[in-house]
Amino acid sequence: MGKALKENPAEALDIFLKFINFKEMKIYKLLLKKSLTINQIKEHIKVSERTIRKHIKNLYEKCFIKRRVEKGKRLRYRYKAISLIDTWKIIEEKIRKMIYEISSYCD
Repeated sequence: MGKALKENPAEALDIFLKFINFKEMKIYKLLLKKSLTINQIKEHIKVSERTIRKHIKNLYEKCFIKRRVEKGKRLRYRYKAISLIDTWKIIEEKIRKMIYEISSYCD
C-alpha cells in the first residue's frame, strides 16, 4: 500500500476524507508543510479560533498531528502533521479493526 500511496497521494487524501472532515483536511494539509500555532493556522484558514481548536483536538485525538510546547511570553502549542505515510498506517489499522469487528459480528 505504501508504494501506491507514493504514486498517487491525491487518492490517499480522498480516503483520508472518510476519516476526517473538510476543515480538518485543510488544517492537516497546512500542517504537513510546516508547524504552526493556533493563531497562525487562523491566519491561513480564516475561521474562528474556537473552530480551529475543535478541529485540532479531533486531529490530535486521531494521532494525525503532533504538538510541542513553545516558550515565549507565555507557553503555547505548535502543531505539525505526521507524515502522509504514517497517517495512512493509522487509517489502515482503523480499517483492519473495523473489518475484524464486522466479521466477528457476522460469525
